[in-house]
Amino acid sequence: MNLFLKYAPLFIVSLFLIVLILSIKVMVSSPFYRDSGVISLEEKSSHYAFFLPVEDYSFFKQIKEGAVRASETLDCSISFFSIDDDPISLGMVPYLGFDGICLYPYGMDDKVKDSINKISNYGIPLIQLENEIVRNETTFFIGTNNFDSGKAIGKIAQLANKDLYNIVLIYSDKNPGLLSGRSLVEMGLKSVLEDKVDKLYVRKTDLNPLDAERLAYEIVKNSPEIDLIVLSDPNDTLVAVQAIIDNNLVGKVQIIGFGDDSRILEYISKDIILGTIVRNPYRIGYSAVLALDEIEKNGYTSAYVDTGINLISKNSLLNGKYSD
Repeated sequence: MNLFLKYAPLFIVSLFLIVLILSIKVMVSSPFYRDSGVISLEEKSSHYAFFLPVEDYSFFKQIKEGAVRASETLDCSISFFSIDDDPISLGMVPYLGFDGICLYPYGMDDKVKDSINKISNYGIPLIQLENEIVRNETTFFIGTNNFDSGKAIGKIAQLANKDLYNIVLIYSDKNPGLLSGRSLVEMGLKSVLEDKVDKLYVRKTDLNPLDAERLAYEIVKNSPEIDLIVLSDPNDTLVAVQAIIDNNLVGKVQIIGFGDDSRILEYISKDIILGTIVRNPYRIGYSAVLALDEIEKNGYTSAYVDTGINLISKNSLLNGKYSD
């Protein structure tokens, strides 16, 4: 016992020195350490939060890229969270010190609507992307004009040169902004095709990535009069096209797709898809950050920002550009 007490101080000192040496070694090998010393991270004056769906779609990736690029030109930082199941929930936003919020809501979710109203009541600037489920004096919208989306569909449909069109519009829970504005989409479509629309059917897919394939098989089997299928989601476009190919209906049933996935563009070049409409997610993300910065500096911004839409047809691909 006396021997232990005799050597205990030496043991404790040795242990302390070992821990100190290891700590210094870890610090030196850290990516934040340089020859000139530890990097001091620049503190930003504003911090904005984006709440986006968890799905790993290129659309949401490009929204993030646009937001990050805008933040690099401004004195602000961006944090990204899932609107679906992130530990940092919308309900906690008023207590976390964010200077502004951007979110992409799915559908008319009551829980999300309550959170939006709560954030607004705290005076925190809030921007809804593509799908506006709450409209008041403290919320703003950035996204695509649904009437223009309908007109774009009509313009592509005209490329089929039909006297009459029997159309099925397939909306999707994966694109809630277009789904919630379906009346405007259909008005825009009819404004272009006018009395050439013989029949117009409306169907919907859920978040299941294969739901459009099931629906496309059902349509070609039970509704042979349909000669034009319009999709509102890139993944739905790809699986619906496969159903048309499998049933040897290429050319007989025209497809208007959604998005600029490389496979969709390839199908257009091979005359399997008539054309596609494309939103600009990068511009949506970029514009959202600019709007939040403007609100913080000036106290206001435009309540509605239309980020536009492009059309892609075989002709525009051959010319190497999108057409408006």
